[in-house]
Amino acid sequence: MHSEYSTLVEYLETIADLPWNRSSDASISLAAAEAQLAEDHFGMTKVTLSLTLTLTLTLTLALTLTLPLTPTR
Repeated sequence: MHSEYSTLVEYLETIADLPWNRSSDASISLAAAEAQLAEDHFGMTKVTLSLTLTLTLTLTLALTLTLPLTPTR
């Protein structure tokens, strides 16, 4: 068995074990996240940018999915 196979299986099991049916009312502040990343990942520009981009896209998707698709009156 290849090491890539066991890594992939472990990754998929981790993803499958996530609590997909639970949600949280916690709010996420992009500014607070950026400040925390700047503090924790000082000098790691690519890491900070990647995490910020991922969070931005996640928040945008969450907002998009909660908006009504048709105008309401």
